[in-house]
Amino acid sequence: MIRFKVILSFLTFLYFHSYTSIAQDANIEWANKVLEFSSQTEEKRFSALQILGKPNSMPQGGSNFSAWRPDYPEEKGKKKKQFIKVAYESPMYVKQISVFENYKSGSITKISLFDTKGKEYVVKKFDLSEKAGTHLVRNIVIEKTPYLVKSLKIYLDNLNIEGSQIDAVAIIDKEMIMSAQINLSKDLIFDKMPENLGKNINTKFPELLPVISADGKSLFFSRRDDPGNIINGADDIYQSNMLDDESWTEAQNIGPPINNKSFNSPITVSPDGNIMYVMNSYNLNGTMGEGLSFSKKTANGWSFPEKIKIDKFYNRNEYNEFSISNSGRILLSTLEREEGYGSKDIYVSFIKNDGTWTVPKNLGASVN
Repeated sequence: MIRFKVILSFLTFLYFHSYTSIAQDANIEWANKVLEFSSQTEEKRFSALQILGKPNSMPQGGSNFSAWRPDYPEEKGKKKKQFIKVAYESPMYVKQISVFENYKSGSITKISLFDTKGKEYVVKKFDLSEKAGTHLVRNIVIEKTPYLVKSLKIYLDNLNIEGSQIDAVAIIDKEMIMSAQINLSKDLIFDKMPENLGKNINTKFPELLPVISADGKSLFFSRRDDPGNIINGADDIYQSNMLDDESWTEAQNIGPPINNKSFNSPITVSPDGNIMYVMNSYNLNGTMGEGLSFSKKTANGWSFPEKIKIDKFYNRNEYNEFSISNSGRILLSTLEREEGYGSKDIYVSFIKNDGTWTVPKNLGASVN
């Protein structure tokens, strides 16, 4: 059986807020090129290139594909130094270095700066027990360099903190505190506590992946392990409708052909309520494949799901997620493909005149 997860139809973005009582007009440069490195765990995920640009995994920290992780050797008795050297687009005089250690911080032994002629200056050495922890933003204030800094090198020791990761590194011309925060839209105001939708929807079994109709009056979701499911241990899609008093009807299994012996999940419902997009492709023999499908509402219920055909579609990841625009003409998908930046990236496809969809196009480094 094939199991997939579904993407939310909205996104939140990380931004990195700098603040200080000394300077608000500091120049901040994030590493934009990797010059050399000792090792990397993979060529994309955990690769040296993941250290470039702003942080991806902070402020929560933790192991993340989008951070550099050296490929530490397994032998315990041999001490091997790890390092990475990065360059910056615009050389500058440096007063501070900020290193975002997102996982198993505390393995940095020293940091060097290089001038525009390539001369190395060791500006900071660390005790390996200093500030060790899960994750850390190191704001390292130094005497302002009399030379323009073009590149930076971080040295690590893997005997003490094995598996450490670095998310990003910045140079700054003023002293300030760098921290990572979640940048939520100002329009997202949560001023009330969530309300349980009640026993007509929620049971002792897991209710998953809710999808609300455009008019707010129909709710679709998956329920796992319910005895009313076509097969125990899998997920079936259920529907509940809002009554005039704003209560909800008892959720009903929408039945075949959308629900079968596999895992069934809704993605979204068209604004007119006549098309439901569901996870996976459906084969006539009852088996399932990767991708997504759509079913049309008829007088007799939902039609057999038809596969959405996407040119040159493939996904190297176990999971994929989809989101479709209200117009039904733009499709976002999260996939792991050859041209990707790490593990899964967000791609876009557009519907063509014949009803098929264009080759997934990577949204680029600003998003991925």
